[in-house]
Amino acid sequence: MYILASLPFVYVFSFICKTSIMGFVNFFILNVIICVIDAVMNSFTVFTKNFTGVTNIRWIFAILLPTINFKHALSNIQLHSNTQCIRISNAMVGTKLPENAPWMSRERPGVGTQFIIFFVQMLFWWLILSIIENRIRIRQAWQRCWSQEDSTSTDQWDDSV
Repeated sequence: MYILASLPFVYVFSFICKTSIMGFVNFFILNVIICVIDAVMNSFTVFTKNFTGVTNIRWIFAILLPTINFKHALSNIQLHSNTQCIRISNAMVGTKLPENAPWMSRERPGVGTQFIIFFVQMLFWWLILSIIENRIRIRQAWQRCWSQEDSTSTDQWDDSV
């Protein structure tokens, strides 16, 4: 699901810059910076016990960027596969994570929410990509149409031919 959500996102991101390689480099730098910010914000919960503000910002990042959502899914997979990690998280952070939640649960440590977000991201970025591609094709068709009209109109009135 990560690949299906991130490939159209990267492709859409490449249209922002003049060259596709610069778009990819900017995309990579943005992902690295936001992943570091997300990791730092996650560590705030250990010290502050204020979950709502940090959680809301982390959800915004996860909804906007497939990479952040993937990072959250990997974290939940790691957490789900080790009950000792769940106990430590419950003790240190004060969460109430269940130790026997199903894998596709929408609550942590399940990955159901991340799966749904990947699906929505996939649909959204494919829709944006198709709009951009169709807009480019329509623009190219108009340019060909106008250039053919210009060449036929000059050929038609040229008496020297």
